[in-house]
Amino acid sequence: MADSEASTASSQGPNEAASISPLSSQVSVEEESNASSFDADDDSDTEACIIKQSLEDCLDKVQTAGSFATSGVLPDATLSGLSVRNVGSIGFPLQQGQAKAIIDACHQAPFGQGHRTVVDESIRKTWQLNPDQFELRNSKWPSVVQKVTDQVAQELGCTEAASVSAQLYKLLLYEEGAMFKPHKEYADVTHEVKTVTSGHRLVLTYNLIDLSQGLQRSASMLTREKSMLKGIISSWARGVKKPATEAPNFLAYKLDHEYTDASLKFQTLKGLDKVKAQYLREVCAEANAGFYLASMERTVVGSCEEDYIGYSRQERYQPQELHTIEDVLEESAELKRMIDLDGSVLARGISIDETDIVQRDPFERDPDKEEFEGHTGNEGASATHFYHDTVAVLVPFSSLPQFLSKHVQAGVVDMNSWCKRLLKKVQENPSDEASRQELYYLVVLINQTPLRAQPRTIQEMRRSYHPLGEDYFPTPEAQWPIEASITLEDQALFEMAIESMKSLSGSTFKYIGKAIFRFDLATTHAPINHLLSRLRSFHAQYKAFESIVAGYEAEANGEAQGGALHQGGPAMLCQIERWAEETYMHKLQSVDTVDREDGLHLAELAVEQAGRKPLREYLHIAKPLSKFTAFTVAFATHILRGANLERDYLADDAFEVFRELIVGLLPTFSVECRSEAKRGRSNSDSALSPVKCLANVDDVANLLVQLDERGLEPELLMLTKNLGRDAGIVDIVALESFFLPLLEALSVMVGWTSARVIRYGKLFRTTLSMYATRFVQTEPQEGNWTTTPQGCGCSLCRQLDDFLVNASQQSMRFPVTKGRRQHLHQQLDGTRISHVTDRRRVETLVVTKPSTSSLAKHEQWRKRFEKAEEQIKKLDQEILKQLLGDEYESLTELRGTRRGDQGLHGARVAGRRQGHEIIDLT
Repeated sequence: MADSEASTASSQGPNEAASISPLSSQVSVEEESNASSFDADDDSDTEACIIKQSLEDCLDKVQTAGSFATSGVLPDATLSGLSVRNVGSIGFPLQQGQAKAIIDACHQAPFGQGHRTVVDESIRKTWQLNPDQFELRNSKWPSVVQKVTDQVAQELGCTEAASVSAQLYKLLLYEEGAMFKPHKEYADVTHEVKTVTSGHRLVLTYNLIDLSQGLQRSASMLTREKSMLKGIISSWARGVKKPATEAPNFLAYKLDHEYTDASLKFQTLKGLDKVKAQYLREVCAEANAGFYLASMERTVVGSCEEDYIGYSRQERYQPQELHTIEDVLEESAELKRMIDLDGSVLARGISIDETDIVQRDPFERDPDKEEFEGHTGNEGASATHFYHDTVAVLVPFSSLPQFLSKHVQAGVVDMNSWCKRLLKKVQENPSDEASRQELYYLVVLINQTPLRAQPRTIQEMRRSYHPLGEDYFPTPEAQWPIEASITLEDQALFEMAIESMKSLSGSTFKYIGKAIFRFDLATTHAPINHLLSRLRSFHAQYKAFESIVAGYEAEANGEAQGGALHQGGPAMLCQIERWAEETYMHKLQSVDTVDREDGLHLAELAVEQAGRKPLREYLHIAKPLSKFTAFTVAFATHILRGANLERDYLADDAFEVFRELIVGLLPTFSVECRSEAKRGRSNSDSALSPVKCLANVDDVANLLVQLDERGLEPELLMLTKNLGRDAGIVDIVALESFFLPLLEALSVMVGWTSARVIRYGKLFRTTLSMYATRFVQTEPQEGNWTTTPQGCGCSLCRQLDDFLVNASQQSMRFPVTKGRRQHLHQQLDGTRISHVTDRRRVETLVVTKPSTSSLAKHEQWRKRFEKAEEQIKKLDQEILKQLLGDEYESLTELRGTRRGDQGLHGARVAGRRQGHEIIDLT
């Protein structure tokens, strides 16, 4: 009969029920009279030792029913009815021929090694089939499996045996010599399969899945041990708040079993670990302390005796193979991965000391793994020992800032995700006092943490894998510390949050608006005004106040339960509007520069406030800034558009503001460009930084159309003249990003008449001429692939030289033997000619000539030429024919840019008149 082997990997039940009782916002925990003789309030130098000793003694007394492992023999020889795909029914005893047929259908069984799944017959030599490759056809077999499952669940101490189910996992076949050396893999406990000395071992493997809600709350959960535990942790949580306390900030308690990263969470703990965790979860929730789970690793590096097998670097797991470290050179311990009880990762790589562990002598055992390195030169042999454990991490909430501060700076704590999960819990259940306390102290931690420290050294990064990366915690997402302070209804926490704010966003100011309502803050509130002053531009402040108003209204409406604005709200909104205007005016009078966004928002503000303040007052604000073309054009065109669309009665005033601004702008009008300096570059490199054109196509096109339609012909002609001039001198980036799109926009927006063709014709001709001359440029010499012969004169080298002097061929393949390839390598070594062996099929030497500078320049020109052709085709060709007249073909075909073409019309004159020097893009 087939053996059956049960794997006890568990999974989370579908309906986990939390056992944390709702508490009031102010809680006083009273311990029973028989709780414990320990009191941290009266301790002194030995405070940490007494806390650890008390916790160890208390948790060691926790017991549970059931054994750690179980086994047995089926009393009835019921066969499973095994049938393997492409093999057929399998009889028992298993015959050699059927065993070989099964092996032919199998694949080698892998095993887990760290983050990898590998196949290594020196560790595991086993054949396996997946469940979809075989069938169990005996209809009575499921009842046999259920009977075994119930018995196993009962003997392992599961309180609800009926909730444990068996799921078929694999069919394994061990032939003679097959085994599986001691390992942990996914089952979390060290186990092995001894070597088969003769015959075969055929195994059906099942996973046992616990679908219960966890341990049921019973009288055993209300025992004296739980009361003692509550007294210890409550006293510790009180004592840690005292000045000059020596109580530890956190402690780690080793669990009985080690769990993989994939399986570690509260619901999958087993045996005594599960019982102790249930106690700790309930007690910590009542005692204002955090309870987390973590994978711990201790590393010891030192010298050892030589293996006498020469230099080697090996990994070892067997105790009898391990080396004794004679001289310890380095040792460390860390929480590799800390999670909450739901399995969400909170941090990685938290360094700890052995004194932070509750148990005495926690590493008095053989290591779980060794890395051995034999002697190298003058260096003797060395070994690194690794100890792996799973621990419960206990932290009084008030100690979270001290426990995590340096780790937050190091970027290994995922504060954003952690706090957002807690925030959601508190918002969904405001009476969850434990979550409220935890969230409060995490916000305190964020507010007190300085900017992130420098990254770890290369050596530190090599010793520990931290996949969370550089952005794991540089700064928090801007809004959640403020949102948390509002949720917790704590004004002092809010004040602390905005004073230590490290980054800003629209959401930040939305929650500031909520706080203004919730805490009844005045508009003169200094920390908020300081935060606003950090915004560098007017439009950033404008958006910030929009968010403040939105947040205030949302909170006020919520207080009124969806009805009208809460009483007092309208008056406060008026105060906020006046506050915003005063802030805007101060910013606009003090800024060094303004841009299009500033112009847009100032126009929007002017139209919105027109009932309270005349438009001409905003003209006085904008005029001193008229040297900034993009700002002025945006303000002038959008104040005109806004008045026409939203305030008809303002149309005349808006036009006067528009006209006065534009008349003042035109003498100094220019298409502005700005270098976008790259982070980390010095000022000397600014010329190499990307350039951005600040002029907006829609704004300038709209300005031209407005001047045209409103009969401002002198201003229109001056503007088109200025644009034509700038096409010859502006950074070439603007030709592609601004000037060509401007022509495209005008061809659509303008209602073309013969008069308008005359007005705009010169602008189109000049722009296209400058586009060809300055952007495309003249075609350079194409060059060829000819290079200097390198051969020795033999027949093979003559083939090589014929290729090297071939003007049209860049690469050639030589399918020759190793010796002949080596000969060609010798001829080409030291040259710029690439010679690489391609081993994909017949080994072939691939020789490739280097690209010359002339070839590279020509390729760059070709790409510019094709791009220009594509851009010009986007324009309305019928309108272009009218605008360009006799020059249509020469300008649209980019004549003069290809070798042999005649010069571009007007290009040389324009360049000489402006003192312009053509820039070589290559």
